[in-house]
Amino acid sequence: ALGREAGGPLEASLARARGVGDRRGEGRALVELGFLDIHRGRAELARARIEAALAIARELKDLTLQSDAQNSLGNVEDFLGRPAQALVYYEAALTLAR
Repeated sequence: ALGREAGGPLEASLARARGVGDRRGEGRALVELGFLDIHRGRAELARARIEAALAIARELKDLTLQSDAQNSLGNVEDFLGRPAQALVYYEAALTLAR
C-alpha cells in the first residue's frame, strides 16, 4: 500500500522538478522514490535512483542531500543483507551531517 499511495505523487514531483530544471527537487524526489523502491523489494532500482540523487547532491554541493542519499544507500545495503557495506554508507552520511 505504501508504494501505491506515494509512488504516483512522487513520480509527478520528479517530473515537475525535471521540467523546471529544479536539480535539488529532482534529487530529493529520487531519494524518496528510492526509499519506496526499497520497501517494494526493488533494491537495484532504489540504488540507481539514489546514486543519481547523490550525483546531483555532489554537483550542487548540497551536504544535506548528500547525507540523505548516503543514508539511503546504507538502507539498500541493509535490505540486501550486507550490514558491513551499509555501515560504510551510514558513517559517510553521519560525517556529512556533522
